[in-house]
Amino acid sequence: MEENHADILIIDEAHRLRAKSTPRVPLIERPLISQIEEIILASRVVILFADENQIISPDEVGEPEIIRHAASKLGTQYQEYIPLI
Repeated sequence: MEENHADILIIDEAHRLRAKSTPRVPLIERPLISQIEEIILASRVVILFADENQIISPDEVGEPEIIRHAASKLGTQYQEYIPLI
């Protein structure tokens, strides 16, 4: 997918994101970056809904710190909102 292909990308259950995408394509065509980086690059604005208390499997990497790191690595603006519950 080309960069900024979409205007807005909304991901629910973002805590279920994996370290790497594993599409069913030949190895040579698979992305070399993390799934979070793929998502950030795919859209101008990305909204992620994540609950780090619901991470089920060790290969799920949707923790805020990992998302923050990916945004910083790519030089993108990052804003986090925490519900007042």
